[in-house]
Amino acid sequence: VVANDDSLIKPRFVTREGSWLIVASSGVGKSSLTVQHSMLFGLGRTVFGLQPARPLRSLIIQAENCENDLAEQVQGVIKGETLGSEDVAQIRRQIVLISEDSRCGPDFHNWLERTIAAHMPLDLVWLDPLLAYLGTGVNEQAEVTTWLRNGLNPIIHRHGVAVCVLHHTGKVRKQSQDDD
Repeated sequence: VVANDDSLIKPRFVTREGSWLIVASSGVGKSSLTVQHSMLFGLGRTVFGLQPARPLRSLIIQAENCENDLAEQVQGVIKGETLGSEDVAQIRRQIVLISEDSRCGPDFHNWLERTIAAHMPLDLVWLDPLLAYLGTGVNEQAEVTTWLRNGLNPIIHRHGVAVCVLHHTGKVRKQSQDDD
């Protein structure tokens, strides 16, 4: 028995001040998954077996999808889940979506701190994708650790939010006949 259950997604899958990393190849639907999860979590609905503790408020920060892509994702969830106008109105209150593709590294952390503060109260902050904001290669262990431990973690702790970071795996190189 947990004395103070800080679960945002039950049971303690994602907790306040915790993190969630989603890693997959480019083009498989991580951004669409983010939109679907944040919309349905905003209604307090279970998604793929993940149960929010209550209706959750999300801030989505994304760098790769144009306005039409985002609209298509939202419309797909509305249609696929047969959401009504009351549901859509609640979702509009529960989600803030910002396209940011010009900041990375410490500049991103400074901006993120101000942005989260401006939109509180929040539960989940979605960063899509990691490489847009990192400011270094993922193989640079010391720099990645600094970005996460000294940059991102203090922000989520100060604001009491959880973060979900989306990351692309490396592209698979096709083997040619000459490689045999």
